Amino acid sequence: MLPAGTTVKSVDLHSDGTLVANFSKDLLDYKASEEQAILQSITWTLTQFKDIKRVQIEIDGKRQVRMPIDNTEIGSGLTRSDGINTNLGNVVDVAGSESVTLYYLSVNKGHEYYVPVTTRIKTGGGDDLTNVVNALIIGPTHDGLTSTFGSDVALLAKPVIKNGIVTLNFNEALFIRVLRIKRSAMTLSIA
Repeated sequence: MLPAGTTVKSVDLHSDGTLVANFSKDLLDYKASEEQAILQSITWTLTQFKDIKRVQIEIDGKRQVRMPIDNTEIGSGLTRSDGINTNLGNVVDVAGSESVTLYYLSVNKGHEYYVPVTTRIKTGGGDDLTNVVNALIIGPTHDGLTSTFGSDVALLAKPVIKNGIVTLNFNEALFIRVLRIKRSAMTLSIA
């Protein structure tokens, strides 16, 4: 995602979990439409490490409070809560919804990988976890991404959380889909 020639001049991790990443001015060689994706890729890449909670961007040693191309606000730093590959989906009630990041399947040149997508799900009524699982089943609206569940897969009951473990009760379509995937990948032996 970063423009060609971009180098990291320095990084400095502060005790509060803020990582200051100082990039060369080559970072600014992008179109306005690419700004969000660049900031999201930097943030999500760096915050995968447990000690890094927030990312502050510098360009040639100058702190960026706002990116200069499309004016995206950085403020005191970017976090994973800012989202990635953001898609508002069909939720129109922002107050009655919440941002969640879900992972969907993509295939490129025969290689499968998961892509994070931040979307909004309806909240309230005590069934937020069901809404998250259903969003995974329905799948993304991004081109090139698919759900790992088949459209015939469904939850049979509300998820149950006990001692930090979530139990999901799916219909048998999930089992059939898993068997179909395994058969295409390997030979099954049934004892």
